[in-house]
Amino acid sequence: MPRWTRAAAAVLLVVVAAACSGDDDDDAGAPVDDTGEVALEATVGEHPTSAIAAVLEVTTDPAASVTVTVDGPGGGFEIPATEEAATHRIPVVGMRAESDYTLEVSAGSAAQTLTWTTGALPEDLPPVTAAVAETARMQPGYTVFNAFAWDAVPEGAPPPDAGFILAVDGEGQVVWYQRLSHQILDVDTTSRGTFIATAGEALL
Repeated sequence: MPRWTRAAAAVLLVVVAAACSGDDDDDAGAPVDDTGEVALEATVGEHPTSAIAAVLEVTTDPAASVTVTVDGPGGGFEIPATEEAATHRIPVVGMRAESDYTLEVSAGSAAQTLTWTTGALPEDLPPVTAAVAETARMQPGYTVFNAFAWDAVPEGAPPPDAGFILAVDGEGQVVWYQRLSHQILDVDTTSRGTFIATAGEALL
């Protein structure tokens, strides 16, 4: 099964004072704002397709990069810094179902702490159980694989046209899912961090 490793990124914020044409003596006395002060406002809401994910809406003044640290069941993780902008829409993916989490949003010198409770997994999601989980021998990250129901289909009836791509953590807990209107036969990761899924004779 492929591994999906959490990305880590560091962003260096540099405040550059632009030099203006004119008298050198006037420029020498001009104040330089190097405090890094940022006004930050963040809210968290439901993800449009996953009950165990969330979406952060963040605004900063001035434009800044934003970093998010998530803490809760299964351990904490960090969402890499975004590019500098005044508004940010950040998916929060990697949380377990029906669990409480703390999200710390930071930009420059500003920080805000939010709380979020994830929802339940879909009722038709095939059950996932980890028979063995030796976390000390695992590489960090998630295991990604396909899943669809093996329920008996009555003779003459079409099989259910639905499948899932799942990601589980080191303890076998589902931390991400994507429902698709196909029975997913296989899934693999690409070097760009995307997925290739096989559905029948098609690649998605």
